[in-house]
Amino acid sequence: MEKKIIAAIACLMLTLSGIAQETVSFPLEKHSDGHYYFQADVYGQKTEIMLESGIPALLIGRDFYDCNMKDCGLEFRPSESRMRLMNGSYRISFRADGRVGVGGAVYDGPVFILEGFDGISLPVQHLKDRKTGRRIVTVDLERLSMSVGGTVPVKGSKYRMTLDRETGRPFVSSYFYIDGQAFDGKLIVDLGNPMLLFLFSQHRCLKNAVAKGAIELHDAYDRNGRLVAQGISAGSVKLFGKEYGNVSVGVTDVYRNAREVGFLGTPFFDSPVVMDFDKGWLYK
Repeated sequence: MEKKIIAAIACLMLTLSGIAQETVSFPLEKHSDGHYYFQADVYGQKTEIMLESGIPALLIGRDFYDCNMKDCGLEFRPSESRMRLMNGSYRISFRADGRVGVGGAVYDGPVFILEGFDGISLPVQHLKDRKTGRRIVTVDLERLSMSVGGTVPVKGSKYRMTLDRETGRPFVSSYFYIDGQAFDGKLIVDLGNPMLLFLFSQHRCLKNAVAKGAIELHDAYDRNGRLVAQGISAGSVKLFGKEYGNVSVGVTDVYRNAREVGFLGTPFFDSPVVMDFDKGWLYK
């Protein structure tokens, strides 16, 4: 009996060791636009990819599609739909669902080919390691690293994370403070947003705070005098048990039908954050 127990423990340790070795790592690079990128082989082409999570699909420019993906095996369907990003609106030429090799990992989800779009942007919620298919992604922007696979931490805080049924974007419910003013609602986890918070102007929390004078919005104009953005200069933001000082909070009215309070951006990932998309937990 004792030998059987020892053998079982040895087998378990070997299995856990094997799981740990399935982790695929990608060095990250921060560009001057505030976004993070990594390089990986996609259809035989060494490609620079923008790190994302606030978009509904793998976004690929038409030029890359024409040069590398005509015979990739995915069943693309023509489309006349459009999608809006923060920098503009794009026509979706083709769309598909399927697996795309990304270096040592696999993307498994929607794929959009965009007209006039430059490069590739990848939402990490659809990344898996090749052998186990585990959708566990760790991002540490301080150390400029991302990994796919592995295990979740046994210590630290964890927060329930859900994928939106329509867009596939991950969000967490949050209760936070901006200069003492309380906000609550869903925050979209957005690795493509360089601001800690980017709020939607139509959400009740922000509308109420502005109406009663608790929050002041500052306007930004272009050289022609047109209003291009709004924001909040916050002395303090308390979010997920941490206080951030002197924070610029963005405000947009682009997403008029959004139900969330806004985006949770990259400054939140200044220390390792583990996202378990299989079981719906975010660890920090």
